[in-house]
Amino acid sequence: MKLSEQLAGKNFGPKFSQAISAADDQIEYLRAKGLNQDADLFARQISDKINKRDESIAGNLSALGQVYAANLKATKPAEGKEEVEPIPDFPVIADRIQDALRIGEDSNIRVSPVLIQNAFEAEIGGDAEGAFNAAKAIEKEIEEQRKQQVEEEKTLETLGDGTQVRIGKKTGTRYSASGIPLSSGPINTSIYNKVVEQFTGVPQELAQPTSTIDTSPQVYEQPVQQAPSRARESIALMQEAQDLYDKGDKRGALAIIQGLRMQSFMGGTASEEDLEAIFGTAEEKEKAESSETKRRPDETIEEWLERTKK
Repeated sequence: MKLSEQLAGKNFGPKFSQAISAADDQIEYLRAKGLNQDADLFARQISDKINKRDESIAGNLSALGQVYAANLKATKPAEGKEEVEPIPDFPVIADRIQDALRIGEDSNIRVSPVLIQNAFEAEIGGDAEGAFNAAKAIEKEIEEQRKQQVEEEKTLETLGDGTQVRIGKKTGTRYSASGIPLSSGPINTSIYNKVVEQFTGVPQELAQPTSTIDTSPQVYEQPVQQAPSRARESIALMQEAQDLYDKGDKRGALAIIQGLRMQSFMGGTASEEDLEAIFGTAEEKEKAESSETKRRPDETIEEWLERTKK
């Protein structure tokens, strides 16, 4: 039995699953090189520690990796020839495809639907080499997009509900304020399951990302708050300064005026002496209010009373 088959139904993380799948490949490689005794020893030790959930399994995996690397180096192809990675068994390839799709989802990386369909068609057609190539293509696409996410410029924005996130200028990915990609849900596995359903006619249960990062579809549904235009912002501040001045808070009104970088009528920074010229005197306000309550030449008495009543 493959080591990866022992993980079925057990709560292991994706990284551990990948490490065990790699161990299966390395053990098979050792067998192919005639090192059956070493392969059996590693398989037995690692299998025992999986069952016991023994944390020292990391040492066994490391030792296996060293033996594998040593034999791989000894049989390295001549210079100029590309090394061909051995094709693992179908269960290992299938797990590798599913793990890649879910790892992409954790960082909100959307895999090409064509690659996902190619992977399933190769699996269902018994094409091990095609499925393996599809798995590697998916992993490569995720790696390239993740690199873009790491390198892209991210701007801090406020969403409609007040949540603050960073948004990648190139990929559109939304990140936490600390820069962690936020997942919008099963954007890859749902496509895979639809492909399976179309082929088999059997509805598939949508898989969820396997990491500890919570999915945040609501973050992607929220619009970004638009900042008010500079002109509208200045008008609002001027009205606030006017209200403060009318209430007698000249210092508060002056602080806003200076914040708007308004200059004195004599040049230089505006001072408290300029406030009267900007906002008007009490007499001017009273005169303006009086003119508003005065009956206009074209008004009837009824119209004047209706307009001026309080």
